[in-house]
Amino acid sequence: MISLQVTIQLAAAVIGLVLGTALWVVRRVPRLTLRGKTVFITGGSTGIGLEMAKEFVRRGAYVCIAARRRDVLESAEGSIRASCGATSCGSDGAGSLAYPRVTSVVMDVASDAAVTAAMDGVQVWLKDVATAVQPPTPTASKPSRSSESALATTPSRLSVDVLVCSAGFAHPTRFLDVPPAIGRQMMDVNYFGCVNAVRAFLPAMYEAKRGRVVLLSSQAAVAAVAGFTLYSPTKAAVRAFACALNMESAARGVQVQLVNPPDVATPGYDEENKVKSPECKEICAMSSPTPWKAADVARAAVDGIQTYQFQVNIGMDGWLLGCLSAGFDPASGVGQLLCEATLAGVLRLVIGVYSKIYYGVVAKHLRKELATAKKEKR
Repeated sequence: MISLQVTIQLAAAVIGLVLGTALWVVRRVPRLTLRGKTVFITGGSTGIGLEMAKEFVRRGAYVCIAARRRDVLESAEGSIRASCGATSCGSDGAGSLAYPRVTSVVMDVASDAAVTAAMDGVQVWLKDVATAVQPPTPTASKPSRSSESALATTPSRLSVDVLVCSAGFAHPTRFLDVPPAIGRQMMDVNYFGCVNAVRAFLPAMYEAKRGRVVLLSSQAAVAAVAGFTLYSPTKAAVRAFACALNMESAARGVQVQLVNPPDVATPGYDEENKVKSPECKEICAMSSPTPWKAADVARAAVDGIQTYQFQVNIGMDGWLLGCLSAGFDPASGVGQLLCEATLAGVLRLVIGVYSKIYYGVVAKHLRKELATAKKEKR
């Protein structure tokens, strides 16, 4: 019979092994200070992207927002300046004028050619910010060897500190009710929009050996329910892209992060509700009776970006889904890793219950529709 002392020793050894493994596994990324940093946001003219732009500016970053229409961008710029005040938007905090904290560029992320064409404007913005933040020093008539060496190693293109891919939309109705063109457009904007933007910005980030790439996915990427039949795959693709890209990029000094918003009260959300299937409406209402405020989601997202969480999940539902779906994700916190390891089994059972209920909701609406159709035939 094993003695109490031996049992305690074994338990201590197991706990020590688990904690030691967790400490070894977790990737430690320094906190990101946003003051003076450059942030580029696709889909930054409305919704979550716009609110994230406001939050970045409030924290001292220089922000460039991108969208397809110039008039919408100009309106968004005015909204950002009005929300953060003249001091933080137009001053460097030391009493002297600085380059404007917010600007914009027209960019259609669904088009690789359009993204490439817009990059010249991005480079102009980055050069202007670099000049404002660190004015050039007078040079001697004949450069020294040290200055020649510095010039030789100057990156060919300037790099942003943070790239946020926020552009996207949903058409949440039944699969057969989604026009094929809209299904393809969702993939082009939601997934390939991220791919196109990252492809354009990543080479300079690799050359600079620094930066963050932030991709907006969705809770629907791991909780694909009826009505999100063509939307969920676009966000699941973003999620897989982020995981693989982070493994490729971390050793080069570039960190990738994934933001998974819940339902958020935005103009896009209002448009979604116009086409949302009845079972999708009921399921969404069960999980989130009222949508989140975009400003609250943006604040939580920027907090997660600064502290480096690979998955930035919003709210308790988001946190639970994150624990359940962590899989091959890089561990970015000891506490989070231990929760994922210990709760996954129980959460699978809980999610199984939710799934059963949701299947029942779909069946209920189908019965109602069949009964209505039967009455109309009489």
